[in-house]
Amino acid sequence: MIEDIHQNKGFGQQIIGNLLAQLKEISCVHLVTTTGNEEFYRKVGFSKLKTAIARYLNPTLTEEYVE
Repeated sequence: MIEDIHQNKGFGQQIIGNLLAQLKEISCVHLVTTTGNEEFYRKVGFSKLKTAIARYLNPTLTEEYVE
């Protein structure tokens, strides 16, 4: 896959670092990620929320992301 070429080279950490630097005055940043990327976002400072709520119109996305 094309994304495999770019993994483990620090690009994602640089992008998130730059983004968070631009948002440094924002007290709360919410992130929606795809399944399987949770550990990466934990490593760059995000935490899993105790509560979150969503609605997807696409049944496939509903099945993947909604409990």
